[in-house]
Amino acid sequence: TGDTMSYIDITSAEKRFYRTIASGSSNGMIVTPEDDLTTIIEGAGNNTTIVLTSGTFNFTLHEIPGIAGRPMGAFIQNKSGLTITGQGWDNTKIKLPSNAWFGFYISSNVQNLKIEKMRIEGTLPLLTNTVAIGNYSGTTNVHNVTLSELWVEDLAVGISVGTSPTGVYDGVTIVDNVVTNILGTEAGSGYGIHNSNARNVLIANNYIEKAGRHSIYQARGDTAANITIENNFIINHDYYGEQPRWYAAALSCARSSNVKIANNIILNPRVIGIGIYPDEILGWPAVDITAFNNQIIGGRYTGIWVTTGDTHFFPDNVGDTHTFLGNNIIHYPGNTYPEIDSYHYANGWPTDSKWAAPDPRWENLDYVAELDGYIYAMKDGILDKITPYTWSYTTCPGIWANVEGMTALKDAVGTGESRLYIAASGSLYEIDPETWLSTSIAANWGGTQLMTASSGYVHIMKNNVLYKVAPSTLNSANSTTGWSNPRWMGNWGGNVYLFDDQTFYRIDPITLQNTICGL
Repeated sequence: TGDTMSYIDITSAEKRFYRTIASGSSNGMIVTPEDDLTTIIEGAGNNTTIVLTSGTFNFTLHEIPGIAGRPMGAFIQNKSGLTITGQGWDNTKIKLPSNAWFGFYISSNVQNLKIEKMRIEGTLPLLTNTVAIGNYSGTTNVHNVTLSELWVEDLAVGISVGTSPTGVYDGVTIVDNVVTNILGTEAGSGYGIHNSNARNVLIANNYIEKAGRHSIYQARGDTAANITIENNFIINHDYYGEQPRWYAAALSCARSSNVKIANNIILNPRVIGIGIYPDEILGWPAVDITAFNNQIIGGRYTGIWVTTGDTHFFPDNVGDTHTFLGNNIIHYPGNTYPEIDSYHYANGWPTDSKWAAPDPRWENLDYVAELDGYIYAMKDGILDKITPYTWSYTTCPGIWANVEGMTALKDAVGTGESRLYIAASGSLYEIDPETWLSTSIAANWGGTQLMTASSGYVHIMKNNVLYKVAPSTLNSANSTTGWSNPRWMGNWGGNVYLFDDQTFYRIDPITLQNTICGL
C-alpha cells in the first residue's frame, strides 16, 4: 500500500490477498470489472483504498431500506477514510443502467471520503432521474468529501451534495471534473453540480457542458455556508434550447448567503448567466454575495440577475449590497436585456437589490486580470494589485499611458515566472507583479482588440489578426488572419477561447488552429 500500482492481469490469489488486508488500517484493494463492485464498496472497512483497474464496471443495483423503488449502485454509510480511485476517465468507466437512480449514494456518518479518477456514464434514454453521485436530504453527519478528476455524462444530475437545513454536511471539494450532457429541465434534474445546505464547499476548475437546468446550482446555504465557486468553465448551457424558463441560470445562487463566485467563464448561455435570488415563499434570503472577474459571453438574456433586495417579501434587505468587481458581460447580437438587472420580471416589479465594487476606485474598470490569487485592476492608467475578500491593495508606481490591453500569465515561456503583460501603442511590457519592475520591446500594438495568455504564451488580437507572443523575446511568433469582428478572448484549461460575434472557437495556444465549440 502506498506504492504506485499497475496491473494488466490480476490472479484470483492476488485478489484474495488485497481483500484479506482490508481488516486493518491503510488497506488496499484491487478490483476488476469481473468483481461485484457494489458489495465490495459497501463491505469495505474504514481507511480502505479501493483501486479500480482499467475496464468497464457495472453496479449490481439494489434498493436500500427507506428508499424503496429507487435502485442504486453503491450505498456508502458509516465509513471513515474510504477512497475509491480509478485509472483515469479514459481507462476506468462506471456504466449505470437506464433504471438506476444513483451510482454512488453518500448517506450518513461518512468522513474523509474520496471518489476520483474515473468516468461515470448513464445509459440513454434514461428511464429514471439518474444521478452519478448524490443523496437525499436525510443524509447527515458527513465531513470532508472530495470528488475529483471524474468524467460524468449522459445523466439527469451529475454531482450532488447536500443535507436538510438542520443536517450536517461539512467540508466538500468538487474539483477538476468534466460534466457533460446533463438532461432535464424540471426541478431535480438538469443539474451539473449541485449543493444544498452543505457548508465549507469548494467547487472549482470544473468543465460543464450542455446542462439542461443549472450547470452549477448552489441551492441553499445559511450565513455560515462559506461557499466558493471559482475558475469553472461553463459552455453551451441549455444547448438543446429545451429550457422554457429564462431564469434557470447557468450558474444559480439561490437561497444562499456567504457565497464567493469568482473567475468563472460562461460561454453561450441561452438563459440567465448568473442568477442570485432568495426564496420568497420559504423565506430564505441571499446576502453577502461576492462576484468578481466572471466572464459571461454570448448570452441571450441578462448576464447577472439579482433580486435579493425584493422588499415585498424581505423588508430587512433594504441596503444590503453585494460585492461585484470586474465582471465582463458581452451579449449575443440582438440581445437587448440589461447586462446586470434586478427587476423581478415574474412578479412585475423592481427590487431594491444593490451591488458595488469594494472600493469606488474600481468602478468601471478598463482591464482586469487574475494571477496567483490576486486581482490586477487598471483604470485610467492606474494599476492596482488587489487581495480578494480583504480588498487591501498596492498600486504600481506611475501611470500607464496609451494602454491597448492587459493580461496575466503563470509560468511564462522562457522565464518560468508569473508575469503581467501590457500592450501599449508603442511597446509590449512585461511586469514582475512582486516588484513592479518591467521590461519592454518597441512594437506597434496600436489597434489591439483583445489579449489573453495560455500555455506559456501571450495572445494578442490586433486588427483582426491573432498573434502568439513568446515572453522570452516579446516578439510575435506566428499569427492567423481572417477573424471577423472578434469581441472576446479568454483562456481556460490550456486552451484559448474566442467569440467573434456569432460563433465560439477553441484555439490551440501553440499552433493557433481552431475548432468551433458553440453555436
